[in-house]
Amino acid sequence: MCFPNSVAEGLAAGTSDHSSIRVGLCERPTVRARPFWYNNSWYLSAGYEEVVTGEMQHFWEGTAQFRMVHKLKQIKRALRGWVKTRPRSSLVDKKAELRDTQVALQADILNRELAAKEKILIEEVGTMRLQEEISAAQRAKYTWLKDGDRCTKFFYDVIRTRQHRNSIPRLLNADGRLVGDPMEIQEEAVRFYTDLYQQTDYASTFPTLVTKRMVSHHGNSLLLAPVRMEEVEDIVMKANPNKASGPDGFSSGFFKRHWGVLKVPILAAVHEFFAEGRLLKEMNHTFLTLVHKKEGATSLVDF
Repeated sequence: MCFPNSVAEGLAAGTSDHSSIRVGLCERPTVRARPFWYNNSWYLSAGYEEVVTGEMQHFWEGTAQFRMVHKLKQIKRALRGWVKTRPRSSLVDKKAELRDTQVALQADILNRELAAKEKILIEEVGTMRLQEEISAAQRAKYTWLKDGDRCTKFFYDVIRTRQHRNSIPRLLNADGRLVGDPMEIQEEAVRFYTDLYQQTDYASTFPTLVTKRMVSHHGNSLLLAPVRMEEVEDIVMKANPNKASGPDGFSSGFFKRHWGVLKVPILAAVHEFFAEGRLLKEMNHTFLTLVHKKEGATSLVDF
């Protein structure tokens, strides 16, 4: 068989006299639990500020880095709970409710109750549209060219394109065999980068490396200079709010929005690192992102 893992599913006909069939030629990959991902549009939802502000007031004993990490963990835990329990309504339903209200108001133009309801619904629809646009732009990792130049469809097209381009359906393993099972792909990636980072003969791996091995006196003085608050703040404010999301799941937009409260503990953690030369293990976690060097890459050396 050419497609041993193919599946076919009959869909409900609904009001039509025809039924659709959904066909999948490949086995669906096992989906792991998604890590926490901070949505930049959450601040527009009721109850968000109370959740974040309440958690930021807590204090933990320990080093500055430890306190910073646990503050973010507590905020993350609270936001997870808030997202699950907050009331939700779809933009489609809200627009339909607004349309029905406006139709009723046209039939009873002097009805103050309907007029007040229309005003509230217009504001709610506007907020929900903005939330959708912010969320789509964040997932697409694009920003608006200018205020008012917004197109949610464009962002969703970018999201689909990125997902297709960044997918790794198959890889060549160490034996030269092409594997497509997600677990085998994961094992091959771990093996490849474990060997890469644990080797000592870098000359054979990077023969064209021309980076100078010695730091100049001027460069050394810059590295040893105390870190100023202005430097840290400048980096945070220049960061794209839709990018630089680390393993903790918080985007740059989160730190920008709450910088007034977070800047003191963040600067304390930065100063502690440079003063003591130690980085808390939890702060050293990272993601390795594989970027295709060419179309149809099947070997990890092509990423």
